[in-house]
Amino acid sequence: MRQIEKLRLKEERLLDLYLDGRIEKEQWSQRRDQIANSLATLTSQLEDLQVRLRDNQVTDEQIRGIQEFTREISLGIEAVEDDFEAKRHIVDTLDVQASLGVDESGEKVVFASCSFGADPELCIEYETTHHHHWPTQFHCKHSWRR
Repeated sequence: MRQIEKLRLKEERLLDLYLDGRIEKEQWSQRRDQIANSLATLTSQLEDLQVRLRDNQVTDEQIRGIQEFTREISLGIEAVEDDFEAKRHIVDTLDVQASLGVDESGEKVVFASCSFGADPELCIEYETTHHHHWPTQFHCKHSWRR
C-alpha cells in the first residue's frame, strides 16, 4: 500500500516538474509510463492478495468442525493406545507432516501440519518450541493448502 502511495506522489511531482517547465515532454512521458506500469503491477498484486485473504478466512463453522473432528480423533487415538498400525493409519489419513528447525533464539522447533476432516483444503499448522519431549501446548495458526 505504501509503495502505491509513493508512486502516486512521484507521479504528482513529475507532473509538477513538467508543468513548471523543468523537464521536457518526452522525459515526462517516459517517466509517467514507467510509473503507470509500476502502479498497474502493484495494484494487480494488491488485488490478488486481497482476494487470497478473503478466500482463505476460516469460518466459525469450519472451526467448530475442526474442534469436533479433533475430539473424535482424540477418542480414536485413545482407543488404539497399544496398536501401532492403527495409530500409523490415523497419521497417514490426516496427512501429518513435521519438520525440525531452530528458531531465532536457538531453540529447537517442530513445525507440524495436517488436514482436518472433510475439508481437504484446510490445513492447520502447529508450532512449538519445546525441547526433548512432546509439547503439552501448541500455538495454532491456520493456512490453506492449495
